[in-house]
Amino acid sequence: MVKSRLAAVDKTGFKNQFGIFPEEIFGDMLQALKELGLISISDTNIRLTAEGIKYADFIARLFYSEDIRDKVQKSGFSRDKKLPEGGRS
Repeated sequence: MVKSRLAAVDKTGFKNQFGIFPEEIFGDMLQALKELGLISISDTNIRLTAEGIKYADFIARLFYSEDIRDKVQKSGFSRDKKLPEGGRS
């Protein structure tokens, strides 16, 4: 079973760490997952639904495709960037 803290992404925390909101880079994919009932999106977080938790491993793999790596690079994110104060590596 997936722990609840692993089943959600804090949108502000994501922005603080990567300099961009998740919807700005993953918008199409997030919308598709929402339409499938696998995630819910609120003003503050993106969370797996009960149905989405069943497919958590599959969903996670979607964010590691070559297409996603290209999008991340185009957004300007680099692993070499210094993280904001209080950020984690």
